[in-house]
Amino acid sequence: MRKVFGLLALLIFASVFVYAQEELRYLSCNPALKKLGSVEKSDRSELVHVPFVYLPFIDDFTSEEMFPDQNLWCDRDAFINNTGAKNPFSFGVATLDAIDETGNLHSNASTAPFIADYLTSVYARLDSTGGGTPQALSPADSVYFSFYYQPQGYGNPPEAGDSLVLEFTCQDPDTTFIAANTTYYISDSTYSEIDSTYHYVYDSIVVLADTIVFEHWRRIWSSIGMSYQEFVAANGVDFKYVMVPISDAAYFRKHFRFRFCNYASIAPSTHNGWASNVDQWHIDYIYLDFARNSNDIRQEDVFFVEAPRSLLNFYSSMPWTHYKVSPAAETVSSLSLPYFNNSDITKNVKREFYIEDISGNGPTYTYAGGNLNINTEEQITFSPPVTPFSSNGQDSALFSVKAVINTSPDINRNNDTAWYFQRFYNFYAYDDDSPEVGYGIYTQNAKFACEYNSRKIDTLRAIDIYFNQTLNYTGAQMYFKLMVWSSIDPEVVLYEHSGLRPIYDDSLNQFYRYRIEDEVLLIGGKFFIGWYQYNADFLNVGFDLNTNNQTKNFYRIPGGNWTNSMYQGSVMIRPVFGKYIPWQAGAEDIPLAGNRVRIAPNPFNDRITIFSDLQNSMEYSVSVIDLSGRVIYQGENNRTVDLSGVDQGIYFVRIIFSDGHAESHKVVKSAR
Repeated sequence: MRKVFGLLALLIFASVFVYAQEELRYLSCNPALKKLGSVEKSDRSELVHVPFVYLPFIDDFTSEEMFPDQNLWCDRDAFINNTGAKNPFSFGVATLDAIDETGNLHSNASTAPFIADYLTSVYARLDSTGGGTPQALSPADSVYFSFYYQPQGYGNPPEAGDSLVLEFTCQDPDTTFIAANTTYYISDSTYSEIDSTYHYVYDSIVVLADTIVFEHWRRIWSSIGMSYQEFVAANGVDFKYVMVPISDAAYFRKHFRFRFCNYASIAPSTHNGWASNVDQWHIDYIYLDFARNSNDIRQEDVFFVEAPRSLLNFYSSMPWTHYKVSPAAETVSSLSLPYFNNSDITKNVKREFYIEDISGNGPTYTYAGGNLNINTEEQITFSPPVTPFSSNGQDSALFSVKAVINTSPDINRNNDTAWYFQRFYNFYAYDDDSPEVGYGIYTQNAKFACEYNSRKIDTLRAIDIYFNQTLNYTGAQMYFKLMVWSSIDPEVVLYEHSGLRPIYDDSLNQFYRYRIEDEVLLIGGKFFIGWYQYNADFLNVGFDLNTNNQTKNFYRIPGGNWTNSMYQGSVMIRPVFGKYIPWQAGAEDIPLAGNRVRIAPNPFNDRITIFSDLQNSMEYSVSVIDLSGRVIYQGENNRTVDLSGVDQGIYFVRIIFSDGHAESHKVVKSAR
């Protein structure tokens, strides 16, 4: 009933297509989380400091952060996103799967069901209403816990042996307390009990002021695994609503909390590197409060159903100098921003829309959408008109797009504002930066081509390709030829570069840049970029399921003709135009023995510090380059680099050691 992307053919979710040349495969890591850099994985047997909140407890996961809000949640396993679920109740969901907070498969992943992700709340005070005049709560106050959930979405369907579980806990009256300064060791299996139906229920240890307390978790609700299609057929909705009454007097204490966890099982595979993320569950709009009832399916909340997407007619991003050739033709005339009235009365809603140039001094565009009544359970689309973008930026531009709805009363203001950042750098892109699966052609001597249309005659400088990381396999023997065509039928080759191999990037810059070498390649109008692969290897290029550019993707196998792809989505390959692009992103920049350098903080405000064990024993040079390729800083052997005078945005830091080792790092300067 929400965003309708069109149901993808379910065939794309088979783990292997033995009858087709094209294939899609699940990811073996979460690249968005890996972009945040390496994070130390939490140990579930560690002591945990848990804060308190008063009711109501509300989270619909509209945060811009990828981790759960640490004011409401105690762990970081769940992935907060706006791309993995189909038609979510409100934009933004929490996804539980087989991947941990570092973006990698859980270390205990196996083909048998295992406990994977947790989403554990802070303490929700069920002993008091809080506020100015606190009052005691009891089962008579009709406390209910509700949420929406969906299996699979755009991911992998949980099998019948997998499950999504909801558990409650509180401080039991007979709990044993131990002094906080006492050394005490506990494993995950201590104080566990075997549930007759579902695996294990684990206890936890929590620090409470000057004591340590054991908690016992009780299973309250669960759902067995199934595909999205089976789920919709059984329930008639994209997301199912669950209401759980809290009536046990044992819960009406200071130390009540709840958690979701999922049981996952990875598919067996005989091919090295094919193990992948599986068994996604998506959770939306968690609400815990008193004075509710079993029919309480509406809350006093009006919210956006979708976040804004690209304001360009054909691309998610394009070079700024190309956009300026014909801005009106490139820009959508209006946006479609659906919002929903989840209350049980008609609401009067004020609508506003803003576009701000945050890379230059262009004018701020403001549209006052006025006030409009919206009935209960009604969805209305706010369609603000869009004018062409204007900025004094020469080579690039960046705009913030913000839509706001406002009504009163409203219990949740987090979902009343929706954001998007419209980029104009030096590349064309169809995708939204986020791969849901990987794309490849399982045929020797096959070719792939993606169609683009350059709005002006310009120099093609590089091709960016997003290669997904696979388990235990780096693509060291998977060589391919990079290709550029002016036409594919008949084939007219403009450029080719042999002997390249897939490179994935663990840093912020997930796209790997292959430069056009030693020649000036002028492009204007329609052209194609892609590859020729020597072997029948799965190259595993990122594939975005949320932007459908199927008509631009073509493949050809030996003895056959060029054929339009069978998959709806966007292959994550981009042409880069404009000024000369220096070393920082060339295919030749492969570290000799892994990265030697760490840069912190990232994002930064004024300065960055370069950390390396070799800084006292070997000389090195440092350069900082902006997105247009302009060198804004150069130095020798400097540990600290002052960048206080540069604008907020993305920069590349290039370090070259005296022994020839070179590496590049992407850093982000944040707003103060």
